[in-house]
Amino acid sequence: MKIGVFIGDICESYQQVIIEELEKYSKEKDITIYIFGSFVIPGNNILHAEGEKSIIYLPMLNMFDGIICAGDTMNHFGMEQELVHYLTENAACPVVSLRSEEEAFYNILIDNESAMYEMTRHYLDKGMKEICFVTGRMDMLDAKERLAGYRKAMREA
Repeated sequence: MKIGVFIGDICESYQQVIIEELEKYSKEKDITIYIFGSFVIPGNNILHAEGEKSIIYLPMLNMFDGIICAGDTMNHFGMEQELVHYLTENAACPVVSLRSEEEAFYNILIDNESAMYEMTRHYLDKGMKEICFVTGRMDMLDAKERLAGYRKAMREA
């Protein structure tokens, strides 16, 4: 079995955990994992961003039995949308989207708001009164959802 993985900014901790776990699982199940990763280098060079986007078109999609798409890790403008569109139009195998809900794919999502609400409630129930919260990038849906869960728990307290 062959699985293609599209993942961006592969030096970040979330992405590294995903890759490490996929490597472990692939060894246990005798699956071959092909990782198509990009790096984010801050700057205004449009050619660099276009070069990063080229990973979308490198593999022959018909060689895969499945594809994993970590689209929200693609940090160049428009790259996630371009990848999703390309996979929707061209992948004949199942595609699994991590953390981003995509209509044409299978989705692995977390209820960020409830998870952060429960975590914050736990701290409050243990007697903590001053709980700080760091959202991360506010252009990420999960950051907004987590903040909403934190605020809800704090308002109730």
